Amino acid sequence: MCALPYDVLAEIVEMVDHDDLPPGRYKTLRTMSLTCHSMLHLCRKILFHEMILLPRDWDNIENDNEPDVQKCLNMLSSRPQMFRTKTVLRLVESNPEILQNVRVLSLYCDESNYSDIASHALLDKFHNIESLSIDAYTPLWFSQHSWNRLPSSYQLSLYRLINRSPLRSLSIYDYINIPLEILLCGCPTKLTLKGTFSARNMPTPPALIPLIRAPGPLWLEKLTLEGFPHAVIPLLDQCAGSKYSVIDPTALKSLSFKGGGDGICDYSALNVVSNLEQLSLEHHGREAPYYLSDIMLSLNSHSYATLSSLKIGITYHSSRNFGPLPASLISDHKFESLAALDIDLELHPNYQLQDAVLEDLSRLNKAIDGSTFPKLKFLTICIKHGKYWFRTEEQVEIWRSVPASHLSRISSEPSIDFEYHYT
Repeated sequence: MCALPYDVLAEIVEMVDHDDLPPGRYKTLRTMSLTCHSMLHLCRKILFHEMILLPRDWDNIENDNEPDVQKCLNMLSSRPQMFRTKTVLRLVESNPEILQNVRVLSLYCDESNYSDIASHALLDKFHNIESLSIDAYTPLWFSQHSWNRLPSSYQLSLYRLINRSPLRSLSIYDYINIPLEILLCGCPTKLTLKGTFSARNMPTPPALIPLIRAPGPLWLEKLTLEGFPHAVIPLLDQCAGSKYSVIDPTALKSLSFKGGGDGICDYSALNVVSNLEQLSLEHHGREAPYYLSDIMLSLNSHSYATLSSLKIGITYHSSRNFGPLPASLISDHKFESLAALDIDLELHPNYQLQDAVLEDLSRLNKAIDGSTFPKLKFLTICIKHGKYWFRTEEQVEIWRSVPASHLSRISSEPSIDFEYHYT
């Protein structure tokens, strides 16, 4: 029995949680949880706040000697929140209430889970999940799994989990053909997707129909799309026979595109977004990022007027067909409320590309004026060269002197907090 009052014990646990670093923090909390019942209760809230649930067949995966598999395993093994399914099942047997502490749940889905009754039963025991991540486990990084190939019983377990949880954030990785109605089961305000949705004219899966909370548009505030920028289209597009889109376009405050492009698409659906505050465009694929221009042109003028933060991060691999540069993306628009602009460029070996980027920075220097960016306070530009680009001392000096030679007006503007980084 601890002699200290409960509120003092709570303060001690909170200090350990904030001052120590994982995995040392978790080791300390485990030790503290053994001192008394009150401390056990307090530590459990932190120790089981986040849970990464590994595939049922994790033992066999661990024995795979493929380099890519081992790379993935090493990354996951550094996470103290990682649990095997069988370990959690044993914990629940002796402490049924322990899963009530879990607020953040990451599911690494594997075929060994799909037909396993115990895995399905375990999913039914989570009730307080606020952030859910569903990942089609693949250590090869590039594989995509079709949602339609998941057994209906496993799909139902996931739908029920989303439906009964007070979900605020939903992330789905490496799945394609995801039913759009899955969003209406849990009504999250934040969505991260690495994959694609099924077409809006596809019939709703029967198991989903009784779990849909509301037929109207979803109040989604933050949307992040990784690798498949066109996935935004079915979310905003109004289909035939429906007066609304899947998400309410007036609710969207933050929109991020990360990864590579996907060819020619019609992004005109973005025209209905009207209250955007944060926009991030990041392209790191080998293909030219022409789709970024399409996205910028599709947004309406009201979105530019409300935008307070803009990030542009692009990796350029070619000089003959390298696509749009930052100034060409933003110079034709008026940003009435933009306070922060962040430009991050990575250049791979080519001298023609070097000249084009320097010219674009000069254009940016002219574009950023009081009428186009009247409220700009913070501007960060970072230039990084690829590791295979051998640079002479003369070239290094050219890039280091960019603030004085190509961004002279910006760097001397007292109202802008300007940072330039070159590596």
